[in-house]
Amino acid sequence: RYATWKNRLAALGNLQIYNTPESLREKLPLVHPESGMVVCADARIDNREELAGGLPARELSELTDSDLFLRTYQQTGVACLNRLRGDYSLAVYHKKEHRLFLARDHFGMRPLFYYDHPEYFVFSSEIRAILVLPWVPKKLNTSWLAHFLVNSDEDAFETFYEDIRVVPPGHYLELTGRDPVIHQYWELTIPPLTTKKNDQEYMDEYKRLFDRAVAVRTRSAYPVGSELSGGLDSSSVVSLAQSHRKE
Repeated sequence: RYATWKNRLAALGNLQIYNTPESLREKLPLVHPESGMVVCADARIDNREELAGGLPARELSELTDSDLFLRTYQQTGVACLNRLRGDYSLAVYHKKEHRLFLARDHFGMRPLFYYDHPEYFVFSSEIRAILVLPWVPKKLNTSWLAHFLVNSDEDAFETFYEDIRVVPPGHYLELTGRDPVIHQYWELTIPPLTTKKNDQEYMDEYKRLFDRAVAVRTRSAYPVGSELSGGLDSSSVVSLAQSHRKE
């Protein structure tokens, strides 16, 4: 399903991917009349129960991921990104202030690109959606490509194309005036050392975390498939996924 929204200053489009049970009820762009916000999303939110704040299971099942995100964003603003768990690239357009907010998940599992021009600003979770626009230059970024080919550190904000840039993982972008401003909201840090009484407690805790990680990623409205390498990692994932799907 593809849908659009626009006014005289901005336009948003969303190609909907249906995967989780909640996504079957999703209609994007999501327009919230009271606040004047319009939301687009390429997202899977994993900590739905936590964000819902004790809502009954039946009411929670009626809420889409974009509903939960907007609800959390309205409550805490940019700070909501520290509460979200999952894979996402998100956009919120504030109609009243003509202001744009973009955010990408902690590890950058979902991409988020933009092209900034003195007369307009374009963004998308797919770079090809920007490349199809005839006024966007398609000049190869040879410096970035050279770094990429020799596996050295590339500029986290650049892409294969000179004029198309990327919002890095753990960052958000705000466009309120002429120039977009990017902020970092998260970076990977080493947590305090976990101390357990014995090996069994370490194994139990690992299994709990591993089980949770697999469970939230097998929430699907359709049959789930997997590509197996035959090693312990993928086989363990599939074994746990199968048990959750049976439930």
